[in-house]
Amino acid sequence: MTLRHRALWARLIGDRLWVLLYAYDHRQRSESPATVSVAVGDSAPGQTIDVLAASRQPKSPLALLRCIHLLRLPLPDGNDGEANHRVRFTVQTGEGRKRRGVRYPRRDSERQPRLNYAPVSPRFRGGSAEHLRRTAKDLLVFVRRPMVPIERTVRFRLRESWLVSAVLSLATGAARRAGRRSVTVFYEKFAAHADEGAFELFTEFQQRAPHSFFVIDASSPDAARVLRHPHAIRKFSWRYYWAIYRADTYVGTEIPTHLNLLRSNNGWLRRRVYTTPYVFLQHGIIYLKNLSHSPFGHGREGESAFIVASSAKEKDVIVRDLGLAPDQVLVTGLGQFGLLQPGTIGPATANVITVMPTWRAEDETVNDFSGTTYVLVMRETVDAIRTVAPSAQIRLVPHPKVAEQLATTELAPDLWAGSVADALTDTKLLITDYSSVAYNAFYRGSAVLFYQPDLAAYEQRTGPLIPSPDEYVGFRSFDSVGLRDRLSTGLSADGDIDLAVFRTAEHERQYALINEFDDGRNLERIQTELRRVLLGE
Repeated sequence: MTLRHRALWARLIGDRLWVLLYAYDHRQRSESPATVSVAVGDSAPGQTIDVLAASRQPKSPLALLRCIHLLRLPLPDGNDGEANHRVRFTVQTGEGRKRRGVRYPRRDSERQPRLNYAPVSPRFRGGSAEHLRRTAKDLLVFVRRPMVPIERTVRFRLRESWLVSAVLSLATGAARRAGRRSVTVFYEKFAAHADEGAFELFTEFQQRAPHSFFVIDASSPDAARVLRHPHAIRKFSWRYYWAIYRADTYVGTEIPTHLNLLRSNNGWLRRRVYTTPYVFLQHGIIYLKNLSHSPFGHGREGESAFIVASSAKEKDVIVRDLGLAPDQVLVTGLGQFGLLQPGTIGPATANVITVMPTWRAEDETVNDFSGTTYVLVMRETVDAIRTVAPSAQIRLVPHPKVAEQLATTELAPDLWAGSVADALTDTKLLITDYSSVAYNAFYRGSAVLFYQPDLAAYEQRTGPLIPSPDEYVGFRSFDSVGLRDRLSTGLSADGDIDLAVFRTAEHERQYALINEFDDGRNLERIQTELRRVLLGE
């Protein structure tokens, strides 16, 4: 069966997803028939449709009418938390069952591919924020997440209402086209931090470009310091909305959706964010995980006009895997490294072992939390450390998605409640699997071990890791026995860590090729490049 189709219209109405679907089966009539159903996600019941079989595209009015289907698809249960649900066909034939996504292409998808991620039919319902969106391949997705507290306030609802957002978008759009002044907005993660160098860049850049602003959430621990600057803006204030809509360029350490709510329901604001160029300062060196599915790739949600890199080697990977042009990559070193003093960790540092595995997307579908690969890796790592050094000082840095669940396990006493940056300040040995935090720790002087027991399965899902085996900045282990053996070479029974064993000259040589800069002048280099590409200096 060859299913030719497209969704012509889709809206959330009540407890259903209404879809106007055009579809026909492009095959010879003599072929065996198939049963076709459409469903939202994996748990909601589907709706069976009678698909017209035709050897060519139907053209007569009657045949075209038979290709049109009005679907009223039940939505998944609302108790699954934050989730994306693909809208899929299920095709059952004598040869078996196949599934494929429902296409919902935009008219100008090639001109502005990032607009695929803008919300369609947004609404608040039953304590959840819901909307539809498209993927990079035009596939229809139903998004549901719990509402955050601010979304329940009258002030937020007013400022992000359709009418106010439309007025702001149209008015600031006219101001942008007039081109009388250039507005630049700086931000960091969730627009709630100022510890990765963006604020320092903003304060100097604003002296040359007076219409520059920095966005910070009032609840941030950095807010009191940042808001003393006259061009710092409180997130969700009227001034904030004007700046977001009016900006000609964003400069930040995260994708620009961090300026508002992640998976926001505000279509006007999202469309403005997705059509405004931004400079990606990065929040970690991207020379570890495969980038083929990265949101920062060309045509994807986080595609940037310019991106900061730490070396020629990292630049080559960005150009190759993200599809950006060489002149879009600014080799300056990361801003957050410019705030750090290299080599602060040494033999005299406290013997702290920090464990920080990578959260895996597939773990979100596992019903029993204790059965996730994430928990398995963390437990095996702790067991290996305790076997070699029962009194070792262990610090477990949990992923935010599972911090509360880990707090109910036997791992709770070693859980770290602070930030990643604070955890690394005195980490002597970091054990991770696929996290780029390894480069941050190594810069500080820490040793790094990579524990990768699920390497084959991980690479099958995500693609091959970037470093070749001889490019790693630490030793690798692939099973618990190997990890124990490796630890025993440089970890004493009472928990003393021998940095010289775990951190070799070859590791340092490889690191210098991945991160070329350790002179503390990264922010100066970035500032020079920002003035060149944004101000023409």
